[in-house]
Amino acid sequence: MKPVERYYPLLLILIVLASLVFAWVGWLDSDDKRHVLAGLGWYEQFPYVGPLHPSLRHPIVIPLGMSFRLFGVNEISLILPNLCYYLGLLAVTYVFLARATNRHIAFIATALIATLPVFAIRATVVYSDITEAFFVALSFWFFIEATRAERPVPWLLAAGVAVAFGWFTRETVGALILLYGVLFLAGYKLPRARYWVMAGGFLPVIALEALAMWGMTGNPIYRYTTMLASKANFNKKGEVAGDMFNRLGNVSVNSALDPVLVLFANHEFALLFFFACPVAVWAWRSKAMPENERNLARILTVLAALWFLLVAIGMLNLHPRYFTVTAYAAAILIAIWLYRTLTARRLLLAGASIALLFGANLAAIYLDNKNPLFGERSLRAYLEANETAVRTDPVTARRAEFLLKIDGRDNLVTGGLPQAGDLYFYNPNRVEEVRRRKLNPKDYAPEDGWDLVWKAEEDRRLVGLLVEGLGLNGFLNRGLLRRLNAPNQPVAIYRVPEKS
Repeated sequence: MKPVERYYPLLLILIVLASLVFAWVGWLDSDDKRHVLAGLGWYEQFPYVGPLHPSLRHPIVIPLGMSFRLFGVNEISLILPNLCYYLGLLAVTYVFLARATNRHIAFIATALIATLPVFAIRATVVYSDITEAFFVALSFWFFIEATRAERPVPWLLAAGVAVAFGWFTRETVGALILLYGVLFLAGYKLPRARYWVMAGGFLPVIALEALAMWGMTGNPIYRYTTMLASKANFNKKGEVAGDMFNRLGNVSVNSALDPVLVLFANHEFALLFFFACPVAVWAWRSKAMPENERNLARILTVLAALWFLLVAIGMLNLHPRYFTVTAYAAAILIAIWLYRTLTARRLLLAGASIALLFGANLAAIYLDNKNPLFGERSLRAYLEANETAVRTDPVTARRAEFLLKIDGRDNLVTGGLPQAGDLYFYNPNRVEEVRRRKLNPKDYAPEDGWDLVWKAEEDRRLVGLLVEGLGLNGFLNRGLLRRLNAPNQPVAIYRVPEKS
C-alpha cells in the first residue's frame, strides 16, 4: 500500500462527518412518518403487521423498532438505522470498488457519493432510498465478486439474498433484477446456469416472508395486495404551485421531459449528470481503460439507464430521491474517468472537474431547505421556554405532533380556528397545505388588533444578500429567489383579543 492510500479511510471519515453536519435534516413528518409509525408498532408489539405498504418495508421498520427499544423514542434513535445504512453503503462501496479496481478510484467515488446532496441530505431522513441503495450496492458488488472468484456460488447466493432485502424495501429494485437478466442473456463472465444461483438466495427469503404474512394475516400475498391498494388510493403531487417548481420541488415542463429534467435541473444531483452522460459515452468507446474498469463502467451505465427508465415509467411521482441508484452508478463512472484523466496527466481538466463537481455538491447542500419544519421547530422551541397552551392551524398541529410528543408537550397544542383569548401560532409556511385541505387560509391568519407576543425568522443567506446587492432580484423567478434567501417565512405567536 502506498503511503497516500493509508490515509484514504481517515480522509473519508472526515469528509462523511463534515457532510453529515452540513447537510443534517432530521425528522420531516412526510413519508418518513409512515416508517416511524410502523417502527413504533414493532416497538409496542411483536410481531407487528401494518395496514399500509410502507409499514411492510421490514429492513426499515424493524430496525426502527429495535432502535426505539434500545435508545428510547427520540429524533436521534429514529435517524440511527438510516444513518447506519448510509455508512454501510459508503463502506461497501469503498471496500469492493477498491477490490474491483483500485483504492484511488474507490476513494474518489466514495467521497463524491458522500458529498452528493441526494445522499448527504437523505442520510438523516427516514426514507427508503438509502436503505434500498445499500442492498442494491451490496448485491451488485457480491455479483462482481462472483465474476472474479474461483468459487462464485457463495457470492451469488449472497447477491440473491441482498436483492430480496432490497425488494422488501422498495420494488424498484426490479431494475437490478433486469440488469442481471441482461447480463444473463449476454453470458457475462459466468455460465448462464450459475446466474440461477442468485434465485436460490432470492426466492427462499421471499417465500419465508410470504409464510410469515400468511401466519399473521391469513394472506401470503398480503404485501402485494396492500401495495396495489395503496397505489389505487395514491394522489399524484405534480401540480404546478404558481412558479417554475411543482409541489415536489422539480422544474416541470411536460410529462415526457420531466424525468430528464429531474436529473439535470434538481439541486439534489448538482452537476453529476452533466458529467455522467459524456463519461458514459467515453466508457463505451474507450479502449485505453483496463478491461476490468471498462466492463464495470459499462455495467454501471446499463444499471443507471435501467433504473432511470423504471422510475420514469413506473413511478407516479418523480421525487429526485427515486433516482438515487442512478446517481450512485453515475458517481462511480465519473470516479473511474477522473482517475484515468489524472493518470493521463491531464491535470488541468481533472482539477477543474473535481473543483466543479465537489464545489457544486457543497453549493447545492448549502441552498437546500434543510429545515422544512422551521415553523414546527420554532413552536417547539417556544414551548420549551414557555410551557403554555397554544392554538394553531390543523396542518401545523399535525406536523408538530411527533416532536412535541417526544418532549411530552403534545397536549399543549391544539389545531383549529383561533378563539378569543388564545395564544395563536401563525405559520405562513403551511398556507398551501391548509388550502389543499379545502380550508380557507384567511381563517387561520392573524387579524388587525391581535397583539404580537413572539416572532421567529430565519437568517437570510449570504447568497440572497449578494443577489439583492447586485440588483438581480428582478431577473429571477420568485421560487428561486425564495430558495436563495430564507426558504421559510417568519412565524409568530399572537394574543387573540377577548370579545368585548
